[in-house]
Amino acid sequence: MKLVPRTKPIDADDNIGRGMDFALVILVFLGIGWALDRAFDTRPAFMIGCTVFSVVGQFARMWYAYDARMSQLESERSTELRSAPRASVVVEDLAYAPLVIPTEVGRDRSAEGAEGATA
Repeated sequence: MKLVPRTKPIDADDNIGRGMDFALVILVFLGIGWALDRAFDTRPAFMIGCTVFSVVGQFARMWYAYDARMSQLESERSTELRSAPRASVVVEDLAYAPLVIPTEVGRDRSAEGAEGATA
């Protein structure tokens, strides 16, 4: 018997996971830049450079992951559309049927017959 409730596993594909990944990678590169600045006594240069490098890299990684996912979904959708049955209508039977246009649209023929009989 477990007394600890089950928690939802953290999915790396989840938005919260992506946000944490984004923040942690920037923090790691910021720390690397800080360490390089302390080692070479160039205060903000490496810290700024590593931070900008990490932000650009994260955006590029997110773009390529998004593009790959959208390509996968588009291919799945096109496969589903090709495999789905299509409704078809046979037009050949109706192609040569004569077109009938009623000449007395809106008139009531029973009313005309009644008027002619009384006059």
